[in-house]
Amino acid sequence: MDVLLHAIELVCIAVGAGSALIFDTFFMLSFKQHKIALHEERMLSRINFFSICSAMIGILVYAFLIALQLESGLLGALDIAFAKIFLFGITLVAGLTVRKIHLPTLLRYQKQYFHLSLTFDRHQDSLVSTGVFSITAWLFLITLTVIEQYKTVQDVHISIFAIGLAYIVLALTLSRLAIYFKNTHLS
Repeated sequence: MDVLLHAIELVCIAVGAGSALIFDTFFMLSFKQHKIALHEERMLSRINFFSICSAMIGILVYAFLIALQLESGLLGALDIAFAKIFLFGITLVAGLTVRKIHLPTLLRYQKQYFHLSLTFDRHQDSLVSTGVFSITAWLFLITLTVIEQYKTVQDVHISIFAIGLAYIVLALTLSRLAIYFKNTHLS
């Protein structure tokens, strides 16, 4: 059962990280063109759906793995397991935020003004931050999975606090850099 759950987790991380990266790249290219076509909107919605589903399945898999570890008394890698649930949660919230708030807002604006103007782009820094937080969380999930797979957890203890702090500092830094890059290079 443990092997099946880890296989599902690996598929979730691969599909989720890949779809989030494609989504964010495609979305930034739409900014540069100042227009989101109807076929692009449909594609963005489908890609975002894969990321959201991967995050939800990842949360369920890790909740089940934690329950199995607690039942069997193996408490060795609980910090990483809880950190992964935290990171999957961030990717889920980011995906839902883009799907329910950012994308509909952009489409309403585009429908009203027939394009995405530069002034609107500058006000959408939160959208760029959401994408950066999502991609950073997926990269952290990949890194933690590699650490788990190579059994380095027993050699080095990584606390959930250290993982969370490293994620927050890196995500905030990358977010500020992405906003700076968007404002200076896409204008």
